[in-house]
Parts: sequence; structure tokens; C-alpha cells
Amino acid sequence: MSGWHGLSPNNKELLSKIERLPPKNHRFEFVALSNKFQAADAQREKSFLTDYADRLNEIARADFFLHLPSDSYKLQASGALMDMLLTGTPVIGLRTDFGDELTEIIGPFGYFFDKHDDLLTFFSSAELDPAEVYQFRFNLAAGCEKIVALNQAQFDAAVAS
Repeated sequence: MSGWHGLSPNNKELLSKIERLPPKNHRFEFVALSNKFQAADAQREKSFLTDYADRLNEIARADFFLHLPSDSYKLQASGALMDMLLTGTPVIGLRTDFGDELTEIIGPFGYFFDKHDDLLTFFSSAELDPAEVYQFRFNLAAGCEKIVALNQAQFDAAVAS
């Protein structure tokens, strides 16, 4: 499982609890991808420490992506969720309005929870259904095409008006 979104204090606490689950409950291996920046030159322009294509390749190798947005992030569109769409990687994480809207368009593409405790319970007791996970991946693959077509239609309508 991969994740690279910056963590709020509440989400850091949740991740710490997940990492402390008893070994018998370890169903996932976690890999953290950094979104930290470094100064690229004397003008203090910033660049990612990890190249975007490399980050997408790492995400694509994961079984799931752990999405832990901060509370203020819940109403925004999500670059992280768009990365999951591009790579076909199902999501486990906290529910956001954008994730709900994306689900309405492409169908279910992961496991989403409203509360930290519900997510923690999932990690400690989840039995994954391979057919359901396959459907998540199918929805993501087909969904990428749906989103591109929807964006093209919106662009065409804007140009025509």
C-alpha cells in the first residue's frame, strides 16, 4: 500500500495506530512516498524529491493506496485520487466529497470510511474479496476513459458557447 499525501496530526496518530496493530492483523505492507520539496536552484524554486512518473510507477505497483486527507481537504478535488485513477490503484481511506463524486461517475474504486476508528477497524479485521478488488480495478480503468470523455465534452461545450 502506498501513500504520499502530507499527514495532519490526527492522520499521523491514525497511521501510528495502524502500524501498532498486532502481527496477526498485518494484512498490508505500507510504503510511504514523499511529497516533500527541495530547493531546485538559487531562486528557491521547489521540486518534488521524487519524479512524478516514478511516483506513479510506485503507486501502480501497490495493491491499494492509503488516502488520508485532512479535514480542510475534504471539499477539494484530489490530485492523489486522480493518481489512483491514472494508475488503476484502488483506494483505502477517508471519505471526501470528491471521492463520492468520482464514485458516482465510475463506480466503486475502493474502501472509504467516515471516521478514523472505522478505518482502523477495517485494517484490523478486513477480509478482502478478490472479486470486489477486481471490480475496483476495472472501474478505475474504465473510469479513466469516462473522465477524459467527460472533460472533452465540457471543453467542447465551453468552446462552442
